[in-house]
Amino acid sequence: DRTTTVTSADHLTVTTTVDQDGDGIINQRQTYVQNADGSTTTTTEQLSVNGTLLTKTMVASSADGLVKTTSLDIDGNGVYDDIVTETTTLASDGSRNKTTVDRSSNDKVLSQVDTSTSADGRTITVSVDADGNGPRETKTVTTSTTAASGDVTLVTSTYNTNASSILRSKSTTITTANGLSTTVNSDVNADGVIDFTDTNVTVIDATNRTQTVQHRTKSTTGTLLSQTITK
Repeated sequence: DRTTTVTSADHLTVTTTVDQDGDGIINQRQTYVQNADGSTTTTTEQLSVNGTLLTKTMVASSADGLVKTTSLDIDGNGVYDDIVTETTTLASDGSRNKTTVDRSSNDKVLSQVDTSTSADGRTITVSVDADGNGPRETKTVTTSTTAASGDVTLVTSTYNTNASSILRSKSTTITTANGLSTTVNSDVNADGVIDFTDTNVTVIDATNRTQTVQHRTKSTTGTLLSQTITK
């Protein structure tokens, strides 16, 4: 393939074209623009052999990086069919909140996800409005702790978001310090009983060959449900 990059005299605009098969026809064009306020826009176009637009993606970012909008024209008709805006706010305590809104071409909200991260990064709360009608259907809280041994434990709890805020499911993931072993205990209906245990163990021998064994057991009976060995 052949890639050509052209930078403007003021270095604020960079255009890159790609001829993927060396036939002299440009298949992709990407244009990066830095605006006077420090914000940036990157536009990527996929082109047909006769130069017509097939698809187009535009990513616009604010100067501080806290607002990012990705617009997608899936059929090249000049109208953005899907527009996703990510807005991040920083709190005085160091925590951050990100709201991701997916809209259609007529500005209808398709879905919304709110993500809150604690200052130490150890607690992440995600609330989801899957159909864009306003109320959040689920809230998932993930907390992370690190033991003195270096093992990391993640506890993920999913709740209803109505007034009851009932726990729907819970899982606990333990990863060893060396990253070679992971165990996931799942309580799929939040009744306090572990329904499944999934383990993933990798062994490295003296010749650096690896073998990974994955298996799932039904916790209440110890019955092996599945097993995969990868060498």
